[in-house]
This record gives sequence, structure tokens and C-alpha cells, in this order.
Amino acid sequence: MNLFFPERDLARAVILRAFEDCVRPDGACDSSKLTRTERDQAIQFLTAENGAWFHSRVSWCDTAGFCPNKTRRAAINLLKSQYPGKKLTKIRSQVF
Repeated sequence: MNLFFPERDLARAVILRAFEDCVRPDGACDSSKLTRTERDQAIQFLTAENGAWFHSRVSWCDTAGFCPNKTRRAAINLLKSQYPGKKLTKIRSQVF
């Protein structure tokens, strides 16, 4: 039996979209333009170690059934693979 969990599915979609937005080029969003601010917010959501973005990630990950620390590590690995040789702080402030 396949059960439907709309809250879990929504949370997973939000997290997936944040991962996509981290590496999507400017203006490459489906029906609207992705701005640098939106990309930076996705990065902050996925990588923050404290503060509002951290708590938001923890909450969404809890709803999605994901580990927030593993999600953060996956985001950092993705960003490092996209921008080799750059530190995360430089990715946040200079690449975007």
C-alpha cells in the first residue's frame, strides 16, 4: 500500500528546489528568473550553521524525514564540486 504524505512530499520538494537553485545559472529558472539573492538564500538555507536559516533547514528536514546535518554536508559537497578550490564563505560572497 502506497500512502500519501503531502507535508513530507512538500518539504522534500522545498529542499530539492534549494539544491537546484544553488547551482542554477541566473535566469534559468522554469517560468521566472532566478536572482542572485534567491540563489544566495538557497545556499544559506542549506549551509547555515546557526540562525534563522539553520532553524528553517532543521524544521524542513524534520518534516521531510531528512537529517539536517547530512543535508548540509550534501549541499557543501555539491557547491565544492561546482566551484572547486573555493571556500564556502567565498562561494557565498564572491561567486554569487
